[in-house]
Amino acid sequence: MLGGLPGLRRLCLIDIKISDRGMQLLGCSKSIERLFLVNMRASGESFESIARTASLRELVLIDNGLTESEILRVAASCPKTLQSLRIEETGVTEHCIRVLRRKLPSCEIRAIARGVLIQQK
Repeated sequence: MLGGLPGLRRLCLIDIKISDRGMQLLGCSKSIERLFLVNMRASGESFESIARTASLRELVLIDNGLTESEILRVAASCPKTLQSLRIEETGVTEHCIRVLRRKLPSCEIRAIARGVLIQQK
């Protein structure tokens, strides 16, 4: 899928309908460093496969309908190289942020729920 774009470093998908298989193929990218997913209705497993992108440095998840447990599984799939995680309008809580900070101690985490900044590091 992205094999023809080996230099692709940043990808922003907004309101795109994409299959679970398409999301898995995105997760196989070896070059994407910054990934923005906005209003993508896909399974939590699909988001986990994308988070496994080895070169990923920044992940932004906005209004994707993810639950707290799905967010935690996505974070657990992220590479150690992740530097920034932004979560907005999803099932994020203060408890979720505390767990994320333990799982990703060197990552800057910003979370907004219902228009209110929950925590920022």
